[in-house]
Amino acid sequence: MIGLLVIPHVVEATNWQTWLFVALGCLVLFVPAIVMFNGPWRRRAAPAPATVGAES
Repeated sequence: MIGLLVIPHVVEATNWQTWLFVALGCLVLFVPAIVMFNGPWRRRAAPAPATVGAES
């Protein structure tokens, strides 16, 4: 949504190449954030709870 407001102004003031460099810079900043926030792909699997046999 914000991109719809920002992109046209940046492109009009400069050119598409500048906007692509801005987008690339944001992507480069996003990659370390993925690692730092420890997403679910980095969690260790919890051991399965022990099952209790049915009593008769």
